[in-house]
Amino acid sequence: MPTAARQYANSVYLVIRESLAQATEARLRRINAISTRGTYSEDDAVFDLAQAYLRGAVLSFHFYESLMD
Repeated sequence: MPTAARQYANSVYLVIRESLAQATEARLRRINAISTRGTYSEDDAVFDLAQAYLRGAVLSFHFYESLMD
């Protein structure tokens, strides 16, 4: 992936860790926004996950969906 950070090119563990961290952050922000009637929408979460994906967190969408339940 041309826009991914170079550090992720050689370590699947870094990819998994960063993907999980980004997905968790987005999911928690959505939960918080729902419970407090905040402004962080599902579209905002998708945008943040897409940005993380471009930086190398290619599993962020997978983990985000997995954290739904």
